Amino acid sequence: MKKLTNQKSQKANSITYRLSGFIIRRFSLVEPAMDIISSFDLQKLKLGLRVDFFHNLEQSRIQVNLTVINKYELEGKDIQILELVLLADFEIKNIASVIEVNSDNCKIPDHLLTTFVSITYSSARGIIFAKTQGSYLNQFILPIIDPKLIIQQMGNTKTNEIIVNSN
Repeated sequence: MKKLTNQKSQKANSITYRLSGFIIRRFSLVEPAMDIISSFDLQKLKLGLRVDFFHNLEQSRIQVNLTVINKYELEGKDIQILELVLLADFEIKNIASVIEVNSDNCKIPDHLLTTFVSITYSSARGIIFAKTQGSYLNQFILPIIDPKLIIQQMGNTKTNEIIVNSN
């Protein structure tokens, strides 16, 4: 897939990348007991996201590590009922012209981060839907989220953890 960063000089600023694959690093599901199901309150369901990025210039790769956690408030305490840790691996053909590297950090253009987060989050939605088949939690599909807001919120927090209001 090609993403153009500037329409006037398409060849000089085009970014060629591909999704190399996904790895589900962790998936856990705690099926709520009948007492919780019978009085399930959607207002008590909380969605948390954590997004981390890794780069490997030698292999021309950017990895997006997305953690999705659903918690349910029960008797004043949050219990974790679902966790997915998903790693998406992207290969960028001309990575050196796309990324600014300063010591151990790198700067990836926001539009590219947004695209990678969008692909990773959308895939996480599908994976969670498939893996919760037959479970009570299958009816609570992850909300559609604007990936630009995720990138924006990451810039405003030091931990890359984002709490999403799922209502």
